[in-house]
Amino acid sequence: MIDTHCHILPGTDDGPKTEEGALKLALSAVEEGIETVIATPHHRAGRYRNKSAHILRRVKSFNHVLKRKGIPLTVLPGQEYRLTEFYRKEHKRGVLQTLAGSRYVLIELPSRGIPDFLPEMLNYMESQRLRVVIAHPERNASVMSQPRHVTAWLQKGALLQVTTPSLAGFFGAKVQETALRLCREAGLIFSVPMPMIRFAGNFS
Repeated sequence: MIDTHCHILPGTDDGPKTEEGALKLALSAVEEGIETVIATPHHRAGRYRNKSAHILRRVKSFNHVLKRKGIPLTVLPGQEYRLTEFYRKEHKRGVLQTLAGSRYVLIELPSRGIPDFLPEMLNYMESQRLRVVIAHPERNASVMSQPRHVTAWLQKGALLQVTTPSLAGFFGAKVQETALRLCREAGLIFSVPMPMIRFAGNFS
């Protein structure tokens, strides 16, 4: 299986702070049957700044550690980009990192509102032949109050990623209800085992 949203790189965001902690997470992933992880450190979320070049270096370094420790896990570069109005500039400057070098980019919305420029961003990414995956929309307050917000996003070609802790009620009953509703009403990428895709591990 492939875990496509995991905060595994040590000392980069709110994932493991140390190499030891990252190795424990890697071992846990292997025990769950995961062979490949896409590391998705936060970028633009609060104080975290993880540009593409930085992520590539950290992924290369951590893969060397995994090999030295004999842990059969491959880490690929990704990023969880907290959407800001600077998305166009950051993309043009090569700051954004797609998932494993694919055309998919993982976007995180603010926890409360939905940016007015979201439709413009979806249009821009489509013009650049990139496809947006919106991370855990069920945890956004506006989506919780009006889940049908996502209909327009899906029509623009966006995908949604709902996390296992949300479905399990880890973030509370309202988030769980929203997550289940999104899964019922839309064709989603979501966080249970699927062929070649799994969202698992350290979600944040």
